[in-house]
Amino acid sequence: MFDKNNPNEDFERDSYFRELKSGPPHRAPHPPPHARRRSYRYPPPPMPPIPISRDDFKELKHFFILSIIIEKEEGINGYQLQERYNIPRGSMLRSLEELENGEYLKVMEIKVEGRDQKIYLISEKGKQYLEQLKEKWANEFAKMSDMAPPEVYAHPFTRRPHRKKIMRIIEQCDSKEDALDYFRGMRAKLNLSIKRLNSRIEYTTKIKEELDSVISSIEYMDILDIKKVKDLVKDVNVKIRHL
Repeated sequence: MFDKNNPNEDFERDSYFRELKSGPPHRAPHPPPHARRRSYRYPPPPMPPIPISRDDFKELKHFFILSIIIEKEEGINGYQLQERYNIPRGSMLRSLEELENGEYLKVMEIKVEGRDQKIYLISEKGKQYLEQLKEKWANEFAKMSDMAPPEVYAHPFTRRPHRKKIMRIIEQCDSKEDALDYFRGMRAKLNLSIKRLNSRIEYTTKIKEELDSVISSIEYMDILDIKKVKDLVKDVNVKIRHL
């Protein structure tokens, strides 16, 4: 039963988050005296997933819902969100209310078969909030993608859950056109993924070239010039923002 007055209902209901309680375990501000000094010559190995707090969990729900709504120029109602994206009703209603109260969503009320229905659209403030969430969570999502590459774990033909879903949809096709529409839609998504990946490769290559330039400049120094290195980093930051 959805408890509107309990903002932590979803968090507390999930056993993983119950165990976390208030987030990651406390860490001492300084290492013990006998600990060896860490070398920064090479980057540290990838870290395991970071436990998230209640606020982080709420932000991720906001991120997911806003990412869906921004793609719907005509808006979307709560029923469509719940049915098409399998969002639990209690979690969805709470998140929509939070986003509406924060003015991240615009709401239109229409009548459908004599019943009032809310249509949600993203506001300008909501678009700015979504960009902030993207910037904040981009690094964490990249870690998840490295640990479980989509091309391996989300392949529509080789992974059993996806394959079973395809089989169910095929059984529901009434004609050749229905089957073609479905598989052409799948192909369009893959083409879009290829386009995005190529764009990311191009962007990442340009960043690497800038990093190569910084490394080369440091290698030619007789002694380390901290101020110059900082200036190099600032220059790279300006260039990357204009890519």
